[in-house]
Amino acid sequence: MTEAAKKDLVNALAELVKERRLCAELLSKPYERGGTYEATMLRFVEFQTAIEAVERALLSEADYP
Repeated sequence: MTEAAKKDLVNALAELVKERRLCAELLSKPYERGGTYEATMLRFVEFQTAIEAVERALLSEADYP
């Protein structure tokens, strides 16, 4: 993997982690029915899924020149 490709994946991972942390911050507040809790939980799961995908990409790309 080229350094540029690795840098892109690492930067993407950092941004996804930032967004996940923002979701976690919102989820730590008291639950309000009809609020945005459910939507935030879905976004949190989406970010976590994307983070895991980028981590797998970093591992698999390490096997290729």
